[in-house]
Amino acid sequence: MKAVKKPPLKANLTRLSKDKEWHLHKRKLAIPIGAETSRHYLIGTLTNGFNLILTGITGSGKSTFFHSAIVHLLQNTKPDELKLVLIDPKQVELRLYQNLPSLAFPVVGTSKEAKKALKWCVDEMNRRLMTLTKKGKLISFDDFNRKHKRKIPRIVVFIDECSDLMYDSPRFFRKAIVDILKLGEATGVNLVIGTSRPSFDVYPEKVVRAFEYKLAFKVSTPADSVSVLGVEGAEKLRGKGDMLFRFWEGLEERVAHLQGFYVSEAEIKKVVASIKLFKNGE
Repeated sequence: MKAVKKPPLKANLTRLSKDKEWHLHKRKLAIPIGAETSRHYLIGTLTNGFNLILTGITGSGKSTFFHSAIVHLLQNTKPDELKLVLIDPKQVELRLYQNLPSLAFPVVGTSKEAKKALKWCVDEMNRRLMTLTKKGKLISFDDFNRKHKRKIPRIVVFIDECSDLMYDSPRFFRKAIVDILKLGEATGVNLVIGTSRPSFDVYPEKVVRAFEYKLAFKVSTPADSVSVLGVEGAEKLRGKGDMLFRFWEGLEERVAHLQGFYVSEAEIKKVVASIKLFKNGE
């Protein structure tokens, strides 16, 4: 990995709103990744098949990344444009988003509920394939939505601490993840999974490789860094949003050193409250 300059110590979401590249994507479904410099930010565009696996120890910034991504999607989409599947085995982080109109399911907290939600996702992808296939030819998901008045909403699946599910039913969840990665781009489904235990015995190398985008906050050992990124280095990060992000740039893979965006609990509650008020017509 090439040496890179240290990113800024703080990256506020308000700064992102002034970034030129973000404005180019503001009408598209996108997730803010992090700041490479005080003036350059990396963005994950969901319409380009953005699927992400991320890891990090407690306090490294993993949960904040989830909140930043979800808050941005909620602020910039309507329920008929986007459906969220939020899976939180720890039943701690994602409960803040309970009862929002964009949820395909109530926030999922158990392995049994997670199986039901992911089975629905796989079945929905297969239903969409039938809708998008005419005369043996597959129509682009985005082209279909541009040409039809009745749109098909994009689905984004967030799984926080996916390892808890893997330990419970590894065969089912590995297959479901691979199925979503295979069919998601064609059918408008994206997947973001996080784990604090990224070892190969939990996530086989072929599963990790299937994710085009990989992100590591501070991890415990060089082996944990290699498990997700394919290189050491994440064990030396500072914590609190300091990250390494592996992605394709043109025909080459690149590892960038970024600072994740910060969103406070007060900001999250404010966004959730405003959406609930709008839902109730108040």
